[in-house]
Amino acid sequence: MPWMFFTSIFLHDDSSFLHIFYNSFGLFMFGIYLERLLTKNQYIVLFLLSGIFGNIAYFFVNFNPNIPAVGASGAIYGLIGSLAVLKPNLIVYIYYMPVPLIFVALFYMIQEFLGIFIPSPIASQAHFAGLLFGMFYGYFIKKRRKNKIHYYFIPV
Repeated sequence: MPWMFFTSIFLHDDSSFLHIFYNSFGLFMFGIYLERLLTKNQYIVLFLLSGIFGNIAYFFVNFNPNIPAVGASGAIYGLIGSLAVLKPNLIVYIYYMPVPLIFVALFYMIQEFLGIFIPSPIASQAHFAGLLFGMFYGYFIKKRRKNKIHYYFIPV
């Protein structure tokens, strides 16, 4: 059922209000800013492909196949990764302390990579893959804008 890599982005576990809250909060905080930097098509492609790559990574690296992957966390991490590449010096506040977004993204990358090796109901694989894809996508958009190169897999 390969469509589940796509459809699970739009599902959330009803037992955890915090899961959907944090995904919504991340989409609000980072998505609104990123929405101004990308075209509508680029934004949609980034969100969907980050989620899909996150779900594929979860599928291949998951320790417990009985725990389903649901939620948009991989897609949200993709937005964070892309924004960190496009605007690395953007200041975000972590516990009232101003930190450049690129440091936050690198911290998340290390944290989620290490989380892959610790069995847990948190889909660190999806977070890590979504973040990586978002960073690569942001890099190609930035390079395209700088060099005026047209990549066919990044919508204009």
